[in-house]
Amino acid sequence: MKFCYNSQTFNYAQMKKDLRSAAYGDVFSFEKGVYHVYEEQTDKAYYAVSNCDAGVKSIAFYLKNQENVTIEGNGSTLMLHGRISPFIIDGGKKITIKGFTVDYEKAFYLQGRVVSSTESYLDLALLPQNEYYFDGTTLVQKIGDAEVRFDENAPSLWQAFDAEKKRVLRDSQCRVVRFSAPAPDQTEKELFFVEEIAPKTLRIYGKEMQEFPVGAEIVFYGEKRNANTVFASGVNGLTVTDLEIYHSPSFGVNCQLCKNVTLTRVSCRLGEARHGLVTANADATHFIACTGTVKLDNCYFENMLDDGTNVHSIFTDVVSVNGKEVRLRLFHHQQQEINVYLPGDTVIFYRKKSLQPVCRAKILSSRLVAKDCVEIVVKGKLSGVTVGDQAENYTRQPKFQMINCTVRNNRPRGALVATRKKAVVKGCYFSTSSSGVEVSVENLYWYESGGVTNLLIKNNVFEDCCHQYGGAAVGVVPSYPYEEGNKHYCRNIRMVNNVVKTQDKMLLFAKSSKNVLVKNNAHLTLSGEPLCGVETHYTENCKNVRLIPKK
Repeated sequence: MKFCYNSQTFNYAQMKKDLRSAAYGDVFSFEKGVYHVYEEQTDKAYYAVSNCDAGVKSIAFYLKNQENVTIEGNGSTLMLHGRISPFIIDGGKKITIKGFTVDYEKAFYLQGRVVSSTESYLDLALLPQNEYYFDGTTLVQKIGDAEVRFDENAPSLWQAFDAEKKRVLRDSQCRVVRFSAPAPDQTEKELFFVEEIAPKTLRIYGKEMQEFPVGAEIVFYGEKRNANTVFASGVNGLTVTDLEIYHSPSFGVNCQLCKNVTLTRVSCRLGEARHGLVTANADATHFIACTGTVKLDNCYFENMLDDGTNVHSIFTDVVSVNGKEVRLRLFHHQQQEINVYLPGDTVIFYRKKSLQPVCRAKILSSRLVAKDCVEIVVKGKLSGVTVGDQAENYTRQPKFQMINCTVRNNRPRGALVATRKKAVVKGCYFSTSSSGVEVSVENLYWYESGGVTNLLIKNNVFEDCCHQYGGAAVGVVPSYPYEEGNKHYCRNIRMVNNVVKTQDKMLLFAKSSKNVLVKNNAHLTLSGEPLCGVETHYTENCKNVRLIPKK
């Protein structure tokens, strides 16, 4: 059945009722126009979202356990008023979203130009559209009925942009700061105090403020990761096509525990840039503990405050072992309440300090026994597994394809790839403030697992990457306590036929990796001339690294 809507007679309450009763093969079609959704109209549901903040979500389009359903915008704009999650898909099969531009009436960040700068303070002229007030000494941003407080209990990301190039300022620092009452002996670099010295002009006191030069644009936000443009959990077969995201308070597309996800011509774009210099407050796309194939095809991601894409599973700490029963701790607070271990999956146990494998086992059953603890029962013996070891779900790691995509002007990386299945990054363009492609496995803070065992990086262009920080166009930097003689967690990495344009950075930086091939890559200056006198690669604790220069 096909349900049709137009912007002139749009009845949002009726549309929600139609969605709730969606049947196999239904199509929800929106005639091209602008559709306004207000927070008080939306459905409400509690969700724990990996790498985001758990809580009650206000949902514009809500699908739960439906199959073969399409929502098509036909070029429509979805204009959101308030803290709204545009699309949440919970369970189900064969879901398609296509043909929308998504924007918010007000952006969830503040932006201003530095008009004066000293070591101890700077003056910031905010954009006219920024709305705020002071609650005593606390700055509060107003976004419709929503408010974002900047105080000691709400860390804020603070980043300088180049106003002319509309990208992260070269060699600038990204700070995570807290705003507080004034302190005469203020010494903490991460502690700011703010006052209003003229309408829409803030004086912000802190340490080493001269790092932010006059003329730079400063973006800062205190909004939590509450609302993703598309959030999918446990969906088998998700297709998102021709989706333009002009602003997202969190991720653009976030998928956890999904199977077979395809994004085609999905973008985070400045568009008319009516908000400022930021599209998404976090990653453009993020995939956690997915299976099957995750494919990004002809996508375009610019000006996010985090990565273009991140594909990974989750490490957990072993807290108890009782025969075939193991309890695993979900360490990071933004990964809690989510069980990434399902019956039938294969779990691998490692020594935490070296990531040397101990054993693997098939999961018979699993359950959350607390928000930060999963109990699994496995088949067979758990040889050698002890408290303090770590586990990862080998099954919940997808094949990954990133084809003909662009990632530019964002902070920090282009593509973070951490999956033990076949991964390909091909025909893409990267101009990012850190590495274009990075394998960033770490088990100390975010607990993002996966590594790589078959990664091909081919026919890409890396232009002026690492202009903020980082040492190479491609970085393989698994982060865990180093032990002499540890196994190579990452392996079989091929960097072939790429063009790297840089003024002083390397092609490759690799640690703890085995079987690395760097072949036939052009290493050029920003103007396109051969780059001479610059180290091409750096390796540490690697084995079988082959370097074949371009002929």
